[in-house]
Order: sequence, then C-alpha cells, then structure tokens
Amino acid sequence: RMPQVPYVEAWYVEPDHRGQGYGIQLMKRAEQWALEQGFSELGSDTDTHNHASIAAHKHLGFEETYRIVCFLKQLKPTGAGSSR
Repeated sequence: RMPQVPYVEAWYVEPDHRGQGYGIQLMKRAEQWALEQGFSELGSDTDTHNHASIAAHKHLGFEETYRIVCFLKQLKPTGAGSSR
C-alpha cells in the first residue's frame, strides 16, 4: 500500500501574475501545511509538455518520480432511460 502523501493538484498562476513569486509562495505554504500536519513529503504533477511548470517544480526541489498515461472514453447513451 502506498503511503499517504498530500498532493498539490492544478497549481496555477494567471499569466499576468507569473514571475512575481506567487507560485513559489503558494507551494511554500503547501509545504508548511504538510509539515504542520506531520507529513514528510509533498506530491504534485504537471503535463509532460509544460516545461515552465517542470522547471518550477525542480526549482522548488521536487524530483520526477514517474510518468503516467491518461485515458478518456467517450460515453454513448444506450437503451431506455437515457436522457442525454
């Protein structure tokens, strides 16, 4: 079983506000919260093509651990009771 690790999902700063340290402040606060809760690790993710985010994560000391493949399936209603 994987240990529980707090996770920062969808870390995002509006383009007009980038480069001003807001993203770092957000992540540092998440790190502080995780430590206060007794955790020793913090997880996060980004798209493989988002080079700015990858660089920001590395700048903050994150290490790449693995890559995943995501899937999407289009659903089509079938039979009675389908209202969409």
